[in-house]
Amino acid sequence: MAELHAFCSQIMAANGASVDCHINALPLNTRTRNILLAEGIETLKQLSMMSEFDLLKIPNMGRTSTAEIRGILVARGMA
Repeated sequence: MAELHAFCSQIMAANGASVDCHINALPLNTRTRNILLAEGIETLKQLSMMSEFDLLKIPNMGRTSTAEIRGILVARGMA
């Protein structure tokens, strides 16, 4: 598992994405941000390690919020 995290960090760094970026710095709507914070997801790195299925398992996280997150990750070259 540690190798996977290291590999993902290398990819994110290569794409110019700040892996330690706090989700408050992302252009998320308030509902999505609050759902993530309630689940203890605070950094872009944590968020990028989750699959769409993982996100949908979070209480109150729907397809709209998941699509918003996916868009942010794609825009940063992380998905």
